Amino acid sequence: MNKILKNLTVLLVEDDSDSKKIMHDVLSDNFEKVFTAQNGDEGLKKFKKYNPNMVITDVFMPISDGLDMTRYIKEISKDTPVIVLSAHSEKET
Repeated sequence: MNKILKNLTVLLVEDDSDSKKIMHDVLSDNFEKVFTAQNGDEGLKKFKKYNPNMVITDVFMPISDGLDMTRYIKEISKDTPVIVLSAHSEKET
């Protein structure tokens, strides 16, 4: 990965512990610091505390989902990139 990423921090918001561990391991190899949160509420608190350079979040989570959290983050810092992911697939019938 690019050396520029080593100077950046990322907030990873994911409720599934297995997915979070895998993504954390990959991101930790490439970013200076990876902060983690279990849901949107915790993610927003950590965003305010650590002010990461970017956010990667699951879309479907309990308590507060990734979309709600993203709306709040964009009110605070419109220039922070947010990547929203989902492991859910839609089955066609």
